[in-house]
Amino acid sequence: MGRAVLVGMIVTALTLCISACGATDGISPMTSEQAASTVMGQAASTAAEPVVTTGVAPLTTETTASAHLPPVPRVSFAAPRGDGEGCICYVEDQCGCWGPTGFCVLPDKSVAILGCGDQSIEVFSHTGEPLRSIDLAGVASSVVDIRWWNEAFAVLEFNSQPKSVILVDVGGNVQRTIDLWPGMDETMEGGLRIGKDGELALLEPCGSMHVLTDGQGDPLPPTQMRQASPLLAFRGGPKFEVAYQQDGPARVRAVGSSEWLPVGQDDASGGTPIASDELGNTYFRVDRVMYDSAGESVAAGDVLVKLDRTFRQVGHAPIDWRGLVMFPIRRIDITSDGNAYAMMPMADGVHVETLEFSADPLKPPAR
Repeated sequence: MGRAVLVGMIVTALTLCISACGATDGISPMTSEQAASTVMGQAASTAAEPVVTTGVAPLTTETTASAHLPPVPRVSFAAPRGDGEGCICYVEDQCGCWGPTGFCVLPDKSVAILGCGDQSIEVFSHTGEPLRSIDLAGVASSVVDIRWWNEAFAVLEFNSQPKSVILVDVGGNVQRTIDLWPGMDETMEGGLRIGKDGELALLEPCGSMHVLTDGQGDPLPPTQMRQASPLLAFRGGPKFEVAYQQDGPARVRAVGSSEWLPVGQDDASGGTPIASDELGNTYFRVDRVMYDSAGESVAAGDVLVKLDRTFRQVGHAPIDWRGLVMFPIRRIDITSDGNAYAMMPMADGVHVETLEFSADPLKPPAR
């Protein structure tokens, strides 16, 4: 039942987000701050028309990878579906078939996957070898996201009152619980983020961010948690603001700049900020409907877009989600060294892949 309620809330939240973040023809995009105000029924002023620049910066060592870092092993494996250690739990109910709700890549490039039903966290090596099973029985009942933060797993709990973030160590022991503000009814569809100074934060679907802790990991007072900031900054990256529009990709600008830049190509829409890396690149997931040569819709996919410190595009990685049994909230992860990973819950198991970036124009997919 909790899962069905969660689905309904996410659908409702996305509907509100589209209504709030979109702009009718002839009206300039709204910033995340204005969008949040519209949802609450407050009067929001019209955003200034963004100055859009479409330049794409060339791929360079400085913007893509550090020459001092050793080669990173490619992750590519399929975790088997099933119960027990080394397997990922799937659940079938009145809403359909459910796979894992989230994953994260650890500093040693091992992969932690949260099985559906919130029974355990299964940890695999980059080659798919089972390493550890962390029992979550009695810890959480409806986890919607997972992050590795301050040497523990931060799991975002949906069903608790108040909603909370539970910190669980690798032995399955609860270190502490961070309660969110009383009456918190915002959707958790945006998931957890790590802020510029290491603070834990919660992202709203329309781009505003709630900071939950300080840089040392201590919870902020509830009144501060409640305040949503339209300015975002992730660990390693610059501060920025996002503006959304009804059609086409979102726009982004650095704090202090008047120049709005697209976060995707013209055939993309929206834009969810994911993370920054230690070189200052920032990553956005944008939606892309894929068409065949005849112009017929083939499938929905995502494109992971890589932006440099000035928020110009330096690369993209298309992701084809065809065959997924569900869309987890956390299906893309970025590590501090700038490597990107996708988790794909398929009927035969959970596929985890390293994403490859390219500066070449995106092409229509084959059928």
